[in-house]
Amino acid sequence: MDRRTCGAKRRQEALVKSTELIVPMVKRALNLSIPAKYLLMDSWFGFPALVRSVMEHINVICMVKNSSKVFYELEGQSLTLSKIYRMIRKRRGKAKIKGSMIVGIGEKQKAKLVFVCNCNSGSKWLALLCADLSLPDKDVARIYGKS
Repeated sequence: MDRRTCGAKRRQEALVKSTELIVPMVKRALNLSIPAKYLLMDSWFGFPALVRSVMEHINVICMVKNSSKVFYELEGQSLTLSKIYRMIRKRRGKAKIKGSMIVGIGEKQKAKLVFVCNCNSGSKWLALLCADLSLPDKDVARIYGKS
């Protein structure tokens, strides 16, 4: 098969880890003038290192996992999502958005964590990460909810 064809290029990409393909795919889409303000990602891809690399090209909104192995910087400390959730000032009542916090995701880059109510599951909250610090919390939840 001719290696210059699109099919051959996609077969070659199939041998590479999906997290390594995200940045080249984003660059390719932006070079084709596909209009996008944000890249929406699921929690499988919502790790600080990957978000940092994609943030260089486009703003990211993604769900992040509550893991004991993933840390965010807050007030000079490396904290897990659950510890950050305990520290935020929560909105009272049956608010869909519990609260938010600006955190560091390494290399002096910041992102916003928005904690939302998870009414459909046993978990009481979910966390969304947004690279656009100026975007209001309700818009982060609305945009992610459209995916």
